[in-house]
Amino acid sequence: MTPFSFISWHGGLVEPSKDQTGRRPNHFIVPMDFGTGQDTNSILDIEISFLLHRISAKTTNVTTICDCCHSGIIARSTHFGDKAIAKKIAKVAHTEIHANLERLSESGDLDQSAITSIEASPNIVRIMACTDRETAWEYQNEDFESRGVVTEKLVSLLQNALEANIQISWRSVMMRVSEQVTIRFPDQHPHVEGPDHRTLCSLETIHFTGIPVTAQEDGTVALFAGSVAGVRQTSEYMIMPSASHEAIESQKLGHANVSAVTSFSATLDIEPLRLPDGTGVAFLVTEAPCRDLVTVSLDLKEHLSLANKRQLIELIAHRQDNPVFVHIETQGHATCLLDCSGETCASFEIQDNAGGVQATVKDAIQQAEWLSRANRVLRLQPPLGE
Repeated sequence: MTPFSFISWHGGLVEPSKDQTGRRPNHFIVPMDFGTGQDTNSILDIEISFLLHRISAKTTNVTTICDCCHSGIIARSTHFGDKAIAKKIAKVAHTEIHANLERLSESGDLDQSAITSIEASPNIVRIMACTDRETAWEYQNEDFESRGVVTEKLVSLLQNALEANIQISWRSVMMRVSEQVTIRFPDQHPHVEGPDHRTLCSLETIHFTGIPVTAQEDGTVALFAGSVAGVRQTSEYMIMPSASHEAIESQKLGHANVSAVTSFSATLDIEPLRLPDGTGVAFLVTEAPCRDLVTVSLDLKEHLSLANKRQLIELIAHRQDNPVFVHIETQGHATCLLDCSGETCASFEIQDNAGGVQATVKDAIQQAEWLSRANRVLRLQPPLGE
C-alpha cells in the first residue's frame, strides 16, 4: 500500500490569543466550503498530522505534498505583479479555530495528547511548497488560468519521470523544482523533508554519488542523469572505471565537461575511446552555476549564439511552456527586454549605422545577465524563519 496525498489549496495562520502566550500558531488548509464564524470548516495542520501518523502506523511508505501558504500576511509578488496571488487568506479569529479544535476533540476525531507533529517521522516523505512563514504563489498563465507554481513544476517533472520509466529520488525531483521556482519567486523555497532519498512512492533509496556513463553508437558519451538530478551544462566530472565507488585521481580515465543536458540525461565532451569497455562512472569535480533561462522571439533565433559564453544565462528560442526568466523580442524599431510578467524593463533602439539588430540583441543579453546577477543576490536570502 502506498498512501499518497496532494493538497493544493489556500492556507491560513492563526496566532495564539493574548492569554495563550507560548502556544504554537495554528496553521490550517482552506477547503472549498470554507466559512467564517462558529464553523469555519477549516482543516487544521494538527488534523493532517494526526491522520498521517495513524496511516504511518500501518505502512512505512507514506508521501504527502502540500502546496499552500503557511503565512498569515496578504502579499503580492514583486516579480509578477497582479498576475501572482498568494495561496493564503486573511487572518481568522483564534476563537473560531479554537472552537473547531474543541469539537474535533469532543467527537473523538482528534486526540491532542497523541503525536501531532510529523517532522520526526522516518516513514513520511513530506513535500512543502514553502517554509512556515513564507508565501506559496500561484499565477495566471497566458490563457488566464490560475496555476500553483510548485504544483505546475512538480507535476511536469513527475510526468516526465513516469514517461521515461526511470528511478529518481524525491530529493532529486525537489532540487529541480526548487531551482525552477526560485528563479521566478525568490522569496519561496519549496523543499522535501523526511526520507528524501526514496524513489517516487517507493521504499527503495537512491544516494547519488557516481553517475553511470556509456559510449553511444553515434560517437557521443551519455551521462545517465540530467537537470532533475542537478546536472548542469559545462559542469566538470572525473570519469572512473565502471566498478569505482569513489573518485581517485591516480585511477581516473579522464575529465569531461557536460555539453548538453535534458531532464534525465546529458552528453559529455570526452572521447568514447577513453572508456575501455564503453562504460564508466562520473564523479562531480566542478559544478557550473545554475543558468537563468532567457527566451528570444522566433525572428531573433539566428542570434542565439551571442550568449554561448555567458555563465549565468542560457538563450533559447521561445516556446509557450518555457519557464521564462526574461524574454527578448523586437517591437517596432527597438529590441526589448521583458520580465516574466510581460513588462518591458529595457529597450534598445535599432540603428542601421551601429550594428543593427545584432547590436541591440547583444545589449539586451548584457542587460539580462545583469538582471540574473541581481536575482541571484535575492536568492541568497535565507528562507523566512531560519
